[in-house]
Amino acid sequence: GPYVVCWSPDGGRLLVGTNGWAVLLDARTGTMLHERAANSMAAAAFSPDGRLLALVAGRARRGILLVDGRTGGSV
Repeated sequence: GPYVVCWSPDGGRLLVGTNGWAVLLDARTGTMLHERAANSMAAAAFSPDGRLLALVAGRARRGILLVDGRTGGSV
């Protein structure tokens, strides 16, 4: 099952983090917007305006990756 679930502030996007993957979904249609490798995700958070998404790695790979909160792509 998922380890991390995070809704965008407007409720339009949903991030689901599992062991090894972060998947950004359109919450209304279920369409996958982006998928990326995300080893050991510990947490995720959208910025208040939804433009950025922070993916927090845990375990051995500690750190924060900022991505586009609308598309999931790199910033």
